[in-house]
Amino acid sequence: MASSFFRFLFSDMKFLFVAPRFHTNQYGAVNSLLRHGHDVKFLASSQSRTECHNRITPVLLPGNISRNVREYRNILEHYAPDVIIIRGIDLQNIVFASLGRRSTKNIILYTQDPLYRRKERAARIIIHKRLFNLISRVRITPVLGSITAQTFSLPHEYFVPFVMEPHRQVEDREYFRDGKVNILSIGKFFLERKNHLLLLDAIDELRRIHPVRLTLIGSLNDEKNPYYMKIRNHIAQRGLENTVTLNINVPHRVCLDQYILHDLFILPSTNEPAAISPLEAMAHGLPAICSDTNGTKDYIHIGENGFIFRSNDIDDLKTKIEWIVSDRKLLVQMGKESLRLVEHWYSPDRFHSELCRIIQNEFSQ
Repeated sequence: MASSFFRFLFSDMKFLFVAPRFHTNQYGAVNSLLRHGHDVKFLASSQSRTECHNRITPVLLPGNISRNVREYRNILEHYAPDVIIIRGIDLQNIVFASLGRRSTKNIILYTQDPLYRRKERAARIIIHKRLFNLISRVRITPVLGSITAQTFSLPHEYFVPFVMEPHRQVEDREYFRDGKVNILSIGKFFLERKNHLLLLDAIDELRRIHPVRLTLIGSLNDEKNPYYMKIRNHIAQRGLENTVTLNINVPHRVCLDQYILHDLFILPSTNEPAAISPLEAMAHGLPAICSDTNGTKDYIHIGENGFIFRSNDIDDLKTKIEWIVSDRKLLVQMGKESLRLVEHWYSPDRFHSELCRIIQNEFSQ
């Protein structure tokens, strides 16, 4: 493996990603590898209309597991990857890992389980680790978890955060268009845990005191979806038509452009495994607010570039929003701190350097 690591340093390795789809949260990682001269192939089971394929087009698996395995064998033979990164544990991925080991020992499991987990759950975590080992003993995750005396991490597991390119041009942005604090929220319109109604209720109360405007962006397959109809009815019943705008199925690149048109980002969802949207907002110079059940909440530094509210607690959410919207000077300062944090901790170079370190630690002998 020493020769492979030597190749890694000189930027000519082949990476194969295996995942359910090319989620926008993996765009920064792939872009980082490409920018450092590596070759990347992405194998996906499905595709979303909001994906961005301007740097790489995923290879879609045929469907059933036997055909998928044949396609995977063909890719292994002709692409000959140096490193395989597999997202999640299921039967197909276990088979893929087993076949992949015939081509390379450099296989990494990617999950969104926290790196640091509670000691009281140690027995369950050890069982999970045995399942993880069916893919690889080496695991990466973008979720750090809480580092306390009651939590622990396991050997061969690493925190590798989501990464985003910081957008320096936002320093000259226009704040408070039309004299309002423009708030953006992104979340699927068919999942109730995205908590759009909670945010709408908070905005309904705050708009009576502060000039605010809200844009909701989300994906949707059927405009007759019951939860989406609830959102629309909620807006109508509270007379929010002139305060709230709904945008459906916005392509990823267009969605990124929306951040610069807004002043504050809020993710009201509960039990969110690992949201990328707060980091996207930070990369565009916005303060961010999310709940304490979002896996990536630690990307927000409380009181410096945003706040974390108690999940499903409308009063706490309103308080955190009001702290920011009531002080526009503070809002601008927090947005600049968001950008600084991305440049220092969450830029694409961070992903490349962390992955380089992991490969050296785990596979160089």
